[in-house]
Amino acid sequence: MQSEFILTMLAATAQEESRSISENISWATSKRFEQGEARFARILGYKKVKGKPWVIDEREASTVREIFRQYVEGNTPTEIANYLIRNNYVKVNGRRDWTNVAIISILKNEKYVGDVLCQKTYTEDYLTHKTRVNKGEKTQYLIQNNHEGIIDRETFDKVQKMLKPKSKGVKRGPSKRYDLTGRVACSECGANFHRYKTRGYVTWRCSNRRKSTRLCNMTSVRDEILLKALKKAFIEKHEIDPKSSGKRQIIKLMKNLQNTDVLRDGEQNRLRLELEKALFAESMAVLDNKDEKELKDHREAIEKTIAEKEVWWRLVDADDPYRKEALEELGKIKDATNPLKELYKQLDNIKFLRAWMTRIEAKSSFLFSITWVSGEETEVEASEGGDD
Repeated sequence: MQSEFILTMLAATAQEESRSISENISWATSKRFEQGEARFARILGYKKVKGKPWVIDEREASTVREIFRQYVEGNTPTEIANYLIRNNYVKVNGRRDWTNVAIISILKNEKYVGDVLCQKTYTEDYLTHKTRVNKGEKTQYLIQNNHEGIIDRETFDKVQKMLKPKSKGVKRGPSKRYDLTGRVACSECGANFHRYKTRGYVTWRCSNRRKSTRLCNMTSVRDEILLKALKKAFIEKHEIDPKSSGKRQIIKLMKNLQNTDVLRDGEQNRLRLELEKALFAESMAVLDNKDEKELKDHREAIEKTIAEKEVWWRLVDADDPYRKEALEELGKIKDATNPLKELYKQLDNIKFLRAWMTRIEAKSSFLFSITWVSGEETEVEASEGGDD
């Protein structure tokens, strides 16, 4: 009881500290925006040189100008993306998997004319740290002529007018999402696999391979092979013993799922509290005209760690419904006459398996690397026909 009380008090103290720091950061950030200080973010065409932001990278800038030129001439974002792929144009991340979405994002970005619109997003809650697109809830600050533009203002304004009618099309219904949508990745190029149904078979294909063989040569994967690989990997990972009754294994599986959120939340809160403290210290140094270089380096190191972890956290958060459903099923079969037999039935259900995995990396049509919610990985090979 005493340890629980101490943990509760520590959690309450950390929560209040987080709220206080969050408010101070918001205030300091708003002050910087009011003073015309915009944060630099690396985008195609601009880089930071010896601490000086918004320096034009001419090689990348030529790609930006080409995109605007083609759009003004009447080419669609999809046509521009295909042109860039065919001609080996490189994105800011070094990849060549251009999409119409990436093209539209560049065409709409005010930074290419030399302006910066601050506070496009905001943190909705100091506890969850979830960000929202700012649709008028917070004050936005437009800093004009903040840096040298890559595109002249006349061309940029013309493109914005051309883009507006394009957004008033027929509304599409929601796209279909399957249990593995966004969770099957290509080991060759890193792109996601998409699900297709042809001639009665369901296959998963690399999205880059679908665009062009210049981007990727990965072969397609049959849906039943994916399920077989997941089932095999699950049995190996959790050391399911076919000779046991299974009750202890069921209880162990339930504990594994229940601990997922606890472990994630602990790591998340620790890193975000570290970031809030670093941001506050840096903001105070800026306002007091003190040298903030070391503070900035420290803050950027924490941000890099969080950025890497956030990809993982989002995947884990999105899978919460699967974990809840799996826990319900495990609770039902725990006291069955033969729990293990019931568990094996569940292993043919992709929704059940999704509770434990976050990502499948396809290395070939039959070789896969499964990443679990714990962060551990299992490499497994599956083939057509009977059980492997």
